[in-house]
Amino acid sequence: MLPVLMFPQFDPVVVDVGPIAIRWYALAYITALLVGWRLVRRFVRLAPVVGTAEQVDDFLTWATLGVVLGGRLGYVLFYQPSFFSRTR
Repeated sequence: MLPVLMFPQFDPVVVDVGPIAIRWYALAYITALLVGWRLVRRFVRLAPVVGTAEQVDDFLTWATLGVVLGGRLGYVLFYQPSFFSRTR
């Protein structure tokens, strides 16, 4: 019987330079944040003006922090829920 979804076997690491390894999902996060940042900077120039380019740049900082912290928190909550219930 064939599996329903067949995934090719590929290396999850895109670039590996010494102790630094960039994975595909990290590349997707970086691409999404940069493309979103450029699009929103373009949108704030259009009428009606609802913000400035400086506000968009500040938001990118907070969005990046939210992606990193939210990803880690989500990982622990969904894949290691016993981490918070352990007694020390």
